Amino acid sequence: MRAQTKPRLDFSPQDILDFTRYKYQKELRNIKGPQFVLWEVTHACNLRCRHCGIAAGRPGDDELNTEQAINVLDNISKSGISALMLLGGEPLVRKDIVELLSYASRQFQTLVCTNGVLLSKEYARRLRDAGQDICIAISLDGASPQSHDFIRGEGNFAKAMEGIKNCLEVGLQVSVMATISQANLAELPDMIKLAQDLGVSPFSVKEFIPCGRGERISQLALTTEQRKEMSEYLAERCQEPFPCIYFPDDPYCFLALDEEFQQSCFDLYDPEMVIGDASGISLCAVKPNGEVMPHPGIRIVIGDLKQQSLGEIWQSSSLLKQLRNRDNLGGKCGRCEYKFLCGGSRAVAYQFCGDVMAEDPRCWHEPSL
Repeated sequence: MRAQTKPRLDFSPQDILDFTRYKYQKELRNIKGPQFVLWEVTHACNLRCRHCGIAAGRPGDDELNTEQAINVLDNISKSGISALMLLGGEPLVRKDIVELLSYASRQFQTLVCTNGVLLSKEYARRLRDAGQDICIAISLDGASPQSHDFIRGEGNFAKAMEGIKNCLEVGLQVSVMATISQANLAELPDMIKLAQDLGVSPFSVKEFIPCGRGERISQLALTTEQRKEMSEYLAERCQEPFPCIYFPDDPYCFLALDEEFQQSCFDLYDPEMVIGDASGISLCAVKPNGEVMPHPGIRIVIGDLKQQSLGEIWQSSSLLKQLRNRDNLGGKCGRCEYKFLCGGSRAVAYQFCGDVMAEDPRCWHEPSL
């Protein structure tokens, strides 16, 4: 028996803007603090990837020691977050990472983002034994050594694949994170198939942004048309049960999702709602020295967890309040009927325009207002 679909409702662009503004503001009132924190635990890295947005390599002189890092975890926990993502650099080069992971996993769901190179079977067992609710997200930037190693260095595709297999063998939850550029866009279907064959899920996609070390290969950034086609392709693949596919870096992926879901978001009386870019709304980022930023791509310090509580920073930051007020978005993001469902990428706006409220220059949509 086929499931009934909702009847199509006709919403004007102004209806969409007005109804979603109301629903967005209702969502804001329900979010009392950050739900998700991305913590760069070190600037050190064992690789020198061409596309690295922070040009990771050597550790910073002011990185937190173990005691300070534990204090930061306590601080973050008091804000009531549900999930923590450990980033780098390369988190696994920290000598105390298993201790930190063990402490963190007792308090919230924890995701470790790694290039996978260091994941021997013994290291994978140590991570498994650190606690429950731990996921290891391994970067794969191609379905073949040629494409992956072009970005991450010779021999690292084989090491990452071995790392995935070692984690799976010891019983760790494993996902794959792919950064898509012109260097590997054509391999995207094969990358998804590789994730299927390996049995890992979710498969998460983000777009290459030419900043940090990536400025040297800026010619590999996707064109507007390539970005649109990729989003439409991923939205179609999202309908499949496995692997689960995420492409959260592009909030305007909403434009590519199925029409019934869009209609639900437009409907004032339907609870379905997305907010698009969550920077400063439900997530924030932490630098290796404990300083807080709205997002890893918005490298503006808004507080310091060595001196302030995350809850205090969350409530008092003028920049976070600015990010939450989408009525003040500029350019075509400000004119867009979808701005309360999307908002454009504030990190990209900042990196390209120097203004967190500027338009996202990558979006293909032309507003109707």
